[in-house]
Amino acid sequence: MTYRYEEFREQIFTPEGTEKLLAVRDRTRICIDRSGAVRMDKAISGLIGHNWLLMACVDYLVERRELREIVQGQVWAQYRIFVDANE
Repeated sequence: MTYRYEEFREQIFTPEGTEKLLAVRDRTRICIDRSGAVRMDKAISGLIGHNWLLMACVDYLVERRELREIVQGQVWAQYRIFVDANE
């Protein structure tokens, strides 16, 4: 079984999902402020919850245009790289 954003997107809008979204958003901001970019595994590192829900939170931030993915070709989901969408 592989990660698919569409399967986890709706869970973001639950109370638990919203809590995870805010934690992921705060963590990605800290990482991007420090280094200019964040890799998926670092964006969710140390957070408690289902990894695929946490990854869906990152993808939701891309959907909302808060983050932008750096396209690298075909890589494992946890190695995708993101930057601030406004820079």
